Amino acid sequence: MFSNFKSIWLTVFGGAIFFVGFVVWGLFPVNIQNSSTEGIIINSGAGVSDIAAILHKDGIIRSPLIFKIIAFLTNKADRLRPGQYTLEGHLSYADIINILVLGGDEEVTIKVPEGA
Repeated sequence: MFSNFKSIWLTVFGGAIFFVGFVVWGLFPVNIQNSSTEGIIINSGAGVSDIAAILHKDGIIRSPLIFKIIAFLTNKADRLRPGQYTLEGHLSYADIINILVLGGDEEVTIKVPEGA
């Protein structure tokens, strides 16, 4: 009986340590000393999962899951805006989410008629 309880307790404790470690690892920027900037484009209609995938692919965030969790917990997942963004590699998840809520540079298409 006692060994069964001990096994369960160790499993729960080990899982909690793993989860906390994953969250702490995910909260740090990809490269703290990275001062370079990345240009990204978020298309209209892109959801939080799409945006997280773009940021992860471009090396701006470590974990799409952590990005989505923070976006949902801060109630900003539905407020991320499309546009062109220039993001620095040392930004935190909260900084990136706040930038995406404010909106990026809008793309403007200009058509010039022939002969004008």
